[in-house]
Amino acid sequence: MRALVWLAQNTDDQLSAKHWCQLAAVLGDTEAMRALIDRYDRQDLLQNWGWIYFSELLGFDLRRSTMQAYHDGGLYDGQEYHDDQGGPYSLMVTKGSS
Repeated sequence: MRALVWLAQNTDDQLSAKHWCQLAAVLGDTEAMRALIDRYDRQDLLQNWGWIYFSELLGFDLRRSTMQAYHDGGLYDGQEYHDDQGGPYSLMVTKGSS
């Protein structure tokens, strides 16, 4: 169903994209749930919490952050950032686990 969402988005048919995204979410697709929360239902807080609780029933926490800070250069380059070590940092998006 995500392919149908993608096709509808590429043809700028947002109504159909939302429809297919909702169907995928109802069938347990947590990425579709995230898309509904982030893109299509931003103002509907009650619906968004419904998707969050449904994803938890499926063993996936949509509230879990996918951002992680890493040291950018210096002695600790590429290691997880610790503010007590100082220096610049960069953010990296990590893929959440289901």
